[in-house]
Amino acid sequence: MCSLRQPPDDAVLLFCLRGRIGRPVYEAERLLHRSMAHLRRRRTPEVYAYARPLGSKALCGIRNLCGMEFLEANGFRLVHPGAEANLMKADLRGLIPAAAEAGGVLRRLTGAAGHPSPATFKGT
Repeated sequence: MCSLRQPPDDAVLLFCLRGRIGRPVYEAERLLHRSMAHLRRRRTPEVYAYARPLGSKALCGIRNLCGMEFLEANGFRLVHPGAEANLMKADLRGLIPAAAEAGGVLRRLTGAAGHPSPATFKGT
């Protein structure tokens, strides 16, 4: 019997973004940010991932699970702790691109009620 909490049936679920040991964490961050920006442009409201605490936000993942600290540093929050893995979620409606789109998008998103405080990510 699996003790993992399941995301909604229609949810987008990310799997581990494993990078090579010794490579800069920004390589994994860039891939995650591009994926999130793409989903945001498709009007996907939220994205889920399973994660484990790895003790460092510089470790993006291990054994097909994302690093919890890595995801938290990139806009995810814990929605359900688990013995095998924690279920994390990022509300893409609350994310603000740090680069080109920031102007009008910032004003539009921060004024929207019901969304979390904006977290910044690189949209390219």
